[in-house]
Amino acid sequence: MKVEFLVPDKKYLNPDGFIKAVTSAVDSMAEAALIDFQVTTRTWTNKPLFELSDKSTKKRIEKIVCTYSRIYRYVALGTSVRRAVMSKNFRAKTVVESIRSRVGKGGMVFFSRKISLPGIKARNFHKVIAKKWTPKYYKAIQKAIMIEARRQGALPPKVTTITTK
Repeated sequence: MKVEFLVPDKKYLNPDGFIKAVTSAVDSMAEAALIDFQVTTRTWTNKPLFELSDKSTKKRIEKIVCTYSRIYRYVALGTSVRRAVMSKNFRAKTVVESIRSRVGKGGMVFFSRKISLPGIKARNFHKVIAKKWTPKYYKAIQKAIMIEARRQGALPPKVTTITTK
């Protein structure tokens, strides 16, 4: 069995390079998540505006996809009561636990605060998108760190497999 120790040429690594690499990876993942949120309303007539908000500090890199649309909140998080009476041929444009948006049918016949119908089922778009992107997010961060470590000379140019006999 042959074992080799790989020692970086440099005595220290530049943390700014790692911060820049990780920030870039987080930015690209946030942009991808933003697109998925926009997909949830692809067929809507009144599309809500989604924003990418940077909540990063010196110790934390944080990007948030947000909207201020009340209607989107009702659909995404659900409601306990519904005050709108829908037409008999009504078909929602969105599906529970899915980010796809389809062509709907029908619409609201009337609205009254005196009516208490079963609420809107939560579509949970945020949970579906998080489930989709979380594994990819961690892989992207790890890849960014490895590329930067290699660029700074902390890793060999190629990963080699050590075999034993």
